[in-house]
Amino acid sequence: MMAGYTSGHEFVYADDMEGTPSSCRMFAVSRAVAAGVACLSLAATAGAGPVAECAAPDCDFGTQTDEVVVRHVFRVANRGDAPLVLRVGRACCGAQVAVPVQAVPPGGSDEVRVDLTLRGRSGKVVKAVYVQTNDPAHAVLRFELRGRVIAIPGPPPA
Repeated sequence: MMAGYTSGHEFVYADDMEGTPSSCRMFAVSRAVAAGVACLSLAATAGAGPVAECAAPDCDFGTQTDEVVVRHVFRVANRGDAPLVLRVGRACCGAQVAVPVQAVPPGGSDEVRVDLTLRGRSGKVVKAVYVQTNDPAHAVLRFELRGRVIAIPGPPPA
């Protein structure tokens, strides 16, 4: 375990995002540095090849209405001695994932951005997204978003 960087999240109303390309929405994410946060190391040791390490693979977005799109940034570091390649793996229904186009250099870090649309959900929500890597010890990284969604009643069907 190590202390390090963790990302914050931002809430955006779905109506504010209509017609906006997902690639543009991904960059409006706020971040916060948390000192002394216990971090989960996804790598045992640095060494031969890329070594993926994530400071905080979970996000608790609290209680939100179903009109919200939760945006969160997960920070992934490369503790190895070769470039780390990240690719979108599987994403749950309603989630969009963006990974860096270029490899993460040794000693560097980059962001995995996730947008989770809450529309149509209610109650406890736990959703996971998976990112593939070229780290031989951790070929797949799992990131989880969880919280509670309150459904806002809409107009009755016509």
